[in-house]
Amino acid sequence: MRRHLRSWLELEFNERIGAPAVRDPARALRRITCARAVGGCITCATVGLVGNVAAYLVRSNYSTESSSRLTELLPSDLDALASHTTIGVLGVQLLLFGGFRPTTMGWKRSEHPPASLLERVDLIAPTWKPRGRVDYSWPGSDAPPHAKLSLFSAISAPPFAVHRVGTTVASLARALEGIGLTADDFDGAARIALREMLTWSLPVASRQLSLSKTKDLTLLVLSFDATPNCRSVDDCPQPGPSNELLAATADAFASRRWSEYGQRVDIIAQWEVAAALHTLRQPWRANTVDAAHSRVVSVGTPGFFENTAQIFGYMLAQMEMSACDSSAGGRVVLLAHPDHLCRALRIGETAFKGSVGPCHGLQLVPAMQPYSVGWPRQPSSAAQLNLFADVSCTVHTGGGVRGATWYDESNGFFQDGEPQRWARHREVWLAYEFWARAKGVATGVIGLAHLDD
Repeated sequence: MRRHLRSWLELEFNERIGAPAVRDPARALRRITCARAVGGCITCATVGLVGNVAAYLVRSNYSTESSSRLTELLPSDLDALASHTTIGVLGVQLLLFGGFRPTTMGWKRSEHPPASLLERVDLIAPTWKPRGRVDYSWPGSDAPPHAKLSLFSAISAPPFAVHRVGTTVASLARALEGIGLTADDFDGAARIALREMLTWSLPVASRQLSLSKTKDLTLLVLSFDATPNCRSVDDCPQPGPSNELLAATADAFASRRWSEYGQRVDIIAQWEVAAALHTLRQPWRANTVDAAHSRVVSVGTPGFFENTAQIFGYMLAQMEMSACDSSAGGRVVLLAHPDHLCRALRIGETAFKGSVGPCHGLQLVPAMQPYSVGWPRQPSSAAQLNLFADVSCTVHTGGGVRGATWYDESNGFFQDGEPQRWARHREVWLAYEFWARAKGVATGVIGLAHLDD
């Protein structure tokens, strides 16, 4: 821990963020890069979001004036986890995000607060990402040599530990206020990002959107863990255990909709999941849906990292435009790992909002309705929709083969995630989500309109 502290101090942290603080959210977001889907492709351009930010603040009655209590600023959705570890890790991230730095005497407010939302995002970036300085590795894992602060070690090691933290966001807010962090440490742009980082409920429109029972459907499937053992969709003997579970979930949904409603389901899947479906649907396997009733289209480029926004652009290019007609109910369903679902939904709907043609503004039907971060509890029989319930399959993991469901102890997380090590443990993934959501807001791939609910 002393080594991590010395490394952190050696960065000359104050010089890096020497610009004066920016409290105006419009100024703080001028350099944001916005990803926009146009004609089925994702293009990037540097744009000013001054109007969008101002409109959001007015629509949501959101005030840039400081709140009297930090607890009023932080959504409490994470209380459903009852997890001391997740709340403690969040506390360290919030201190960094708020412009505090670790010292030999504990956490201290930086003399020069972050000047933009992008700077705040960089301060909590994992070492697995460019410019990342925070080690998100699970305890017992080898820390990257360039790590400056170990996130999971910091929650229990003086002088970084946030004391008197329970399992609720309110207890965390009180503990952080005891250290000195206040709502004043977050400008308007940071507060918008905080709301996105800590909200784990679906937007109102997604909660109310019912699935069509008469029209054919389209299922969009995002992969979860990467795999070094595959070269193409047809040459992928082990696409990753989470992707095998996602493939079984997609196949079960297609089979069920055909048998119950006579609906054809087109599956447009990121290539790792498409590879798993290719294996799952071999002619000699029983109980899989007939290919005539459900085609599979692969998107993405094997061997290259492509982010979620890019994958949605490829999916849009492969969709039948008639699928975007929601007059008879929602017809495009989004399937992702349950803990990836909320962010994926926001990115997807932002991409469709920026598209042209019949799919402009398309609302996606999430694979779980209603949704809570506490989903690993046994699925409710009263759920409006839950593609993850009653799904089981065999997966390749740990050098062997075993059965898996979404509701067993691992909850779709496996030790095989490589190089995506954030997909190995749920606690690590949730910490990674906080950063990824903030980055999504800062870069524009998560539109501000989706924060109104």
